[in-house]
This record gives sequence, structure tokens and C-alpha cells, in this order.
Amino acid sequence: RGLPAMASLLRPKAAAAKRAFAQSKIKVKLSSFTLAGETRTGSVIVEVDMPGEDEPMRAKPAPFKTSGSKAILIFEQLYEAGAGSVLAQALGDALVTSQSTDSEILFVVFHVEKDGPGGEAELGMAKLSLEGLLEAGKDASNVALPVLGDSGNGAKVGELVVTVTALQAMREIYKAAMGEEDDATSR
Repeated sequence: RGLPAMASLLRPKAAAAKRAFAQSKIKVKLSSFTLAGETRTGSVIVEVDMPGEDEPMRAKPAPFKTSGSKAILIFEQLYEAGAGSVLAQALGDALVTSQSTDSEILFVVFHVEKDGPGGEAELGMAKLSLEGLLEAGKDASNVALPVLGDSGNGAKVGELVVTVTALQAMREIYKAAMGEEDDATSR
């Protein structure tokens, strides 16, 4: 009789610990890349550049389907965003500046020719503002981001479908950043 009562007492604590762990993470998932108005052979590689991170993460090369315009991406990554992490510090700093670009995840899309020499060529870049997710009050779920040529400043070359789960982590980072700012101004 004592065990079920104990198990029911532990279950809420375990669930709370799991929620707290999930809140300190930002999850990025890439689903697909579709070219705008052209076809290609070969494959694409996407780099995911998080604020404050030294090295971007790379998705494995994804071949274009037989249509030559769409590639299915397999990439899912959890990023540590808990107190004291490099990402939390960078995002906290970004939240207290007027530059919303400081909180952007950059997605750089490269084309790799099937059998040709020369390696990778940058197709373009997509951006997603984590501060924008916080302001909107929701995560980005299967959002089609425009991929712009010329390092994100040119014409649309395609769309990248992403899911970014960051709202809870951004709320915690915001609370910490605003608390620190309040502490600094009250001295």
C-alpha cells in the first residue's frame, strides 16, 4: 500500500524536473528545402548558426528528389540554453539591445553538385528571430522561411521548412536578463 502512494508523490516531481530540463533547451528541426523556380542535381547542406555559438551545426547532405527542386532534410538538434550557457548569455544580451538581429538563428543553405568538382556553393540564407518568437508568444512549427541569395540580402532562391521550439527557454532568459538589468539600474 505504501508504494503506490510514494510513486504518486514522486511522479509530479519527475514531471516538473522534466519540464524544467526541457525549458532550458532550444530545439531546432529542419524538414525540407525547396528551390524557387529551378531544378538542380546533387544535394543541399544546411548550417545552423545559433547566437553566441562559435561553430555552426551542419545537417547531413540531403539529395534533391527526382523533381530536382526539393530535398528532405534530417536534422534535429537540442541547444543548451540554461543559466550560464553561452547561448543564454548571448540571447540575454540580445534581449536588452535594440538589435533584434542579435537573436537570430541563421540557416545557410549550400548546394553540392552531384559528381562535380568544386565542392559547396552557398545558395542563400534564411533567418529566424528568437526574440520574435518571444514577442509572438509561440514557437515556430513547420514554418517556411524564405531563403535569400547573396548571404540573405538578395532574391528569394527557395524555402526552408523549420520547427524551432524555444518559447519556454526564451521566457526564462528574458526573466533573467530583465532581472539583471533591474538589479544593475537599482544600484
